[in-house]
Amino acid sequence: MKKLKYQETYIKEIVEHSNRYLQDEEPKLIVFQAPTGAGKTIMLAEAISRIVKNRQKKELAFIWISINYLHKQSKDKLEEYFADERLLDCIGINEISNNQIEQNQIVFVNWESLNKEGIALFMTDNEKDWNLNKIVENTKGEDRDIVLIIDESDRGAKTSKAKDIINIIGPKLTIEVSATPKDIASDHKVTVPLKDVIDEEMIKEEIKINLGLATAESNEDIVRVALKKRNELKRLYTEAGANINPLLLI
Repeated sequence: MKKLKYQETYIKEIVEHSNRYLQDEEPKLIVFQAPTGAGKTIMLAEAISRIVKNRQKKELAFIWISINYLHKQSKDKLEEYFADERLLDCIGINEISNNQIEQNQIVFVNWESLNKEGIALFMTDNEKDWNLNKIVENTKGEDRDIVLIIDESDRGAKTSKAKDIINIIGPKLTIEVSATPKDIASDHKVTVPLKDVIDEEMIKEEIKINLGLATAESNEDIVRVALKKRNELKRLYTEAGANINPLLLI
């Protein structure tokens, strides 16, 4: 991980409170707020790694829930992050074996998939006894605590269906992650200030949109100027020997 002062500061804060809360009898909630571009996923990966290394009593199992296909992106990032140390095992729903989440496994899933035909089997009792209820029961039956990470929590965690799923999981610790979290009661909130991220040059203070476009009579005018700017940037990157293909956002 690239050593950034603010990341180290807030990783430590997440780890310290997580370790303490995992020793409590009652389930706890941490809200982790950081601006887009701050590196929330990698910060969480490092925090999880340190939490696992510090664990001395009960084993841990993790469930990571996100929206749309972000769970796949997160899974790929964490697999790469843990590749050398192999401390944690990143899997999807269909890779769960023995009807339980094993020690130091992270199961990645998205909210939408839990309602789709086919994988909905995971949410109901069935002949194979393969469902969320049973997997959670078996995991906890192995004296293993479950940590739930809810990515982009402001966009998926507050529906009645989502709350039902969280209740089934019954995590010992929940970490809700968002750039713009809902105003909810939590046991602790970790907040990364925008200024800290800008100072480390992870993101810019501002983005200039449609630079040089004074007036436009139609959408075609805007796209035409944007394409011209994109082609100009592509030429400059090529001349500089950089294999970069500029992205045009519409």
